[in-house]
Amino acid sequence: SSDVCSSDLIAAVSAKTEELTPREKDVLKLLVVGKTNPEIMDALHLSLSTVKKDVSAILRKFGIASRELVKGKDFDELIK
Repeated sequence: SSDVCSSDLIAAVSAKTEELTPREKDVLKLLVVGKTNPEIMDALHLSLSTVKKDVSAILRKFGIASRELVKGKDFDELIK
């Protein structure tokens, strides 16, 4: 299976969280609860292009191919 094991994904996120900027951490908090780019834009008062850039940076830093892999994960304690 090409799916990333949840514990592997959590370990990867934990190791990489310190590489995130404060704004990327805010974006990630909204990503894990399934917010869309426009919802993140409204919540954080950012432009859509900024949100897209931040989402791409988060996924790249974590080596994750899709935002669907972070949605619904219990990363709350890691990113507070």
